Amino acid sequence: MSFASAIHYVETSHAFGTRLHLHTIHHLLHLLGNPHKQLHILHVAGTNGKGSTSSFLANMLTAEGYRTGLFTSPHMHCYTERIRINGVNIPEEELARIILQIESLITPMVQNGKCQHPAMFDLMTLAAFVYFGNAGLDYVVLEVGLGGLEDATNVIESPLAAVITPIDIDHVDLLGNSLSGIAAHKAGIIKHGRPVIYHHQLPEAETTIRSVAASLSAPLFCLESSHILPINSDLLEQHFHLNHPQYGLQDLHIRMLGDHQMSNAALAALTLLVLRDHGNLTISNEAILRGLLNTHWSGRLEVLHQSPLVIIDGAHNLQGAEILQHFLNTHLSDRKINFLVGMLNNKDIQGVLNTLLPLGHKLFFTRAANSKAVDPLLLAENVQFFGKEVYVVDSLPEAVEAAYLETSMDEVLVITGSLYLVGDAKAALLQFLDRQKEAS
Repeated sequence: MSFASAIHYVETSHAFGTRLHLHTIHHLLHLLGNPHKQLHILHVAGTNGKGSTSSFLANMLTAEGYRTGLFTSPHMHCYTERIRINGVNIPEEELARIILQIESLITPMVQNGKCQHPAMFDLMTLAAFVYFGNAGLDYVVLEVGLGGLEDATNVIESPLAAVITPIDIDHVDLLGNSLSGIAAHKAGIIKHGRPVIYHHQLPEAETTIRSVAASLSAPLFCLESSHILPINSDLLEQHFHLNHPQYGLQDLHIRMLGDHQMSNAALAALTLLVLRDHGNLTISNEAILRGLLNTHWSGRLEVLHQSPLVIIDGAHNLQGAEILQHFLNTHLSDRKINFLVGMLNNKDIQGVLNTLLPLGHKLFFTRAANSKAVDPLLLAENVQFFGKEVYVVDSLPEAVEAAYLETSMDEVLVITGSLYLVGDAKAALLQFLDRQKEAS
C-alpha cells in the first residue's frame, strides 16, 4: 500500500464511518499484539492547550535523552505530523505499512457486521500505538482527540499521569453544552491511584475533576494562576517562575507567545516535577528548562512574517478567542488589526466572532478545506453590525493573498478560526511570499 493509498483509505473510512466503541478498539489492539500495554504514557486531555502542553512534555523528556513518542491532533499539513518520535514524524512508508496491517483486520470485521467503518482518529490512534510499541520508547505523550472518557486513546489502563488543561464548552454536538458534563468526559482519563495534574478550572469543572479523582483514589496536583509569576514577555520570548508550593522552579523561558502558553508550560513542568518526586522518572531541572525553550507548536500564536506582521492562531472556540483577544490587546493595541477568518459549523461561531472582530479594521472571510466549513458569506452576515470593511473570498489561497496585500506595513494580519484553516493558510502565504521573492 502506498502512502497515498493509505491516506485515501483513512479518509474514505472516515467519510462512511463513526467513532468505534472502546471495546472494539481493545479488540483490534489485541489482534495487533497489545502494543499499548508496554508503553509508559502521560495522558493529556482538556479543551484548550492540550496540544501545546503535550509538546512541552515531549520536548522536556527528549531533552533528558529519552526516546519519546508524541501523538497529537489535528495535523497542520500532513497526517504524519500526528505521530512523532523525538520530534521526527513517522515516515510515510511506515505509516502506510501500519495502515495496511490495520485495514487487513478491520475490513473482514466490517464485512461481517462486527464493526462499523472506523473514524480517522481511531485509525490514527491504532497506528500510533503500533508504531510506538515497535520503537522501544521510554515514554509516550498521548493527547486525547475528543473528550476523554470514550476517546480512542482511553484504552490505556494505568498511565503515569493524567494531565488536564483548561476545560470549556466545545464540541457541543458530541459532548453536550453542560460544563460539568464536558468535564466528566475529560476526567474520564483519570485512573485508579494515578496522579492527576491539572490546570485550575471553572467551578463546575473543578468540582467534577475532584469528584472523579476522589472516587478513584487519584492524588491531585493543581496549578493555580498564582503559581505562575511572569517576569518578562514580548513577541520573541517569555520568562516566568513556577512558584507551586510543593514544586517550584525558577527562570523558565519559552518562545511560544501568550499568557496561556506560560500556563501550558508550567502545567507540563509541574507534571514532570510531580512524577520525579514520586520516583516515576528521572529528569534534571536543566532538561526541563531546555525542553521548554526548545518547544515550538505550529498554528498557536505563530508569527509567520514581520513586515507586515502576520500571526496565525487556531482559536476555534470562545476560550481560545478570549486568549487571542487578550494577547492582541496586551501586545498590539496600538496597531490596526486585520482578520482573515474561516470556521467550522460545530463551533461557537458567534462567540468567536463577537470576541475578536470588534478589534478588527478589515475583515476577510474564507472557507476552510473541511466538510464542516461554514460558508464565508454566512460568516460575513454575522458581523455586518460591526461597521467594518468586509471582504468575502471563497478560495483560501486567494483570500490569504488579498488579506496580505490589503495589510500595510504598520498593520497586523491575524489568520484564525480553525486549526484546519491556519495550516492551509500558512502554506498558502509562504508559497505566495516565495513567488513574490522570485518575481523581484
